[in-house]
Amino acid sequence: MSRMQDLLPAYRKLWEPAGGGERAQRSDAYGDWYAQDIHSFLPGTWVIAGHHRGHAEILELFEAVRRVWTVRSVFHHNNYWVGEDTICTEWFSTNGVFTGQRCRNSGLTRHSFVGDRAVEWQEYTDSEFFEEMHAGWRDVVGPELGAHLSRYDRSGPPWYPDPAQNEWPLETSLGDGRSSAPEGMRKRLDASMRFWEAPRSASRDLFADDVDVHFQGRSWPLGGHHRGREGVERLFEVASRIWPEPSEIVKTEFWANDDSVLVHWFSRNETWKGQPCRNSGWAVWQFAGERVVRWRNYVDTSFYAEVHDGWREAVGRGLGQGLPNWPLPGDVKYPDPMAHE
Repeated sequence: MSRMQDLLPAYRKLWEPAGGGERAQRSDAYGDWYAQDIHSFLPGTWVIAGHHRGHAEILELFEAVRRVWTVRSVFHHNNYWVGEDTICTEWFSTNGVFTGQRCRNSGLTRHSFVGDRAVEWQEYTDSEFFEEMHAGWRDVVGPELGAHLSRYDRSGPPWYPDPAQNEWPLETSLGDGRSSAPEGMRKRLDASMRFWEAPRSASRDLFADDVDVHFQGRSWPLGGHHRGREGVERLFEVASRIWPEPSEIVKTEFWANDDSVLVHWFSRNETWKGQPCRNSGWAVWQFAGERVVRWRNYVDTSFYAEVHDGWREAVGRGLGQGLPNWPLPGDVKYPDPMAHE
């Protein structure tokens, strides 16, 4: 059994302290797992987004969490992947915000370890959703605590003035999870790795006829559910209009558990407006047999919303009206936060 597999049972108690998420997460317990030189990076412009370095700074960040999430998170369901020096978690949670609003959310967290202490913390969630749910968080946090938060003094929009220099996640981890994949997933992992060499030109035969593809985000073209092979084809056709040239896949990292493959991807591309961009994100592929039946994606939705503003003209009504996000959202993009996925 690998070192990370040995660590996993205790690690799971961070997310499931009462078993299956029956009681709220103890956010203060995370500090016990972090090394003195811990480095966190979360994309977006919300409360704990950006870079935070050092154990003391992380504890201040947790204090901000307690002020903003007045009802701590309950994790209803988690998926885990173990790598050579990493544990990755896809999580689904409910919490309460300082406004009194209850909301559901999901995301992807990666912790990288040296020994039994985490030295890196990366996390992707629907940043556009978090911006709306936590509007006014600076007043709640206050300037004294805000001085410890990367995004407290940041002004915008534009939040991403140079998309070509958009921040990728931390890149100092020692490996991914390929060598730790279960033997029964090796063939599926190999197929996934071939696909991600050039996704746009890769065969779609890997997807089941009833595959469900989901992207977070309300304002950009690919957000929402794309169902079946027809939905997948529409997704790739829309991608070819908003990014006319195929993306350069700079790097991919892979993990596998008993039924799914996790992909961490880094790309460069150019929008239809001629704007160069750097992007990164996570994809979860759940398999049934040799086909992908569920594909969930986690990206910085605030970045995608800002950089792809005006996408409806580029996509066109004929193609666009088949997209979940084609109807223009109102000022409140997430009117029912407890229905958020």
